[in-house]
Amino acid sequence: MSWSGLPFQIEKYVVPEPNSGCWLWVGGLRDKKEGYGGCGWQGKIWRSHRLAYTLLRGPVAPDLTLDHLCRNRICCNPDHLEPVARGINIARGIGVAPKNALKTHCPQGHEYTETNTYVWKSQRFCRTCHNVYTRKNRKK
Repeated sequence: MSWSGLPFQIEKYVVPEPNSGCWLWVGGLRDKKEGYGGCGWQGKIWRSHRLAYTLLRGPVAPDLTLDHLCRNRICCNPDHLEPVARGINIARGIGVAPKNALKTHCPQGHEYTETNTYVWKSQRFCRTCHNVYTRKNRKK
């Protein structure tokens, strides 16, 4: 797919990266903390990857988010983007939540099983460790 299908106002901020195939957004950032490119288009502020996808592939359903398969937040190549549910996007990521989800044992080495695990406020805890902690504090 070619970025030349983008309107000139958008195309001038896209630079192809030959090794990865990413289309790097060299315009401004919409959110400097998160690092996504951003721009205005027809009276609306867009994330650059979402705008490029919409212009070249069509609209993204409101309940879906675009997952950067290349893991490059300033890439706006529609071939590197996949519309998925937010939970799937988070699980595929490299943040704390997906890393913790992959853990099979608590820090003390107890296995996270159905009987040895409880969830409170979206966090999972080891029942064995919790029971040790509770017994220790009851003695005090």
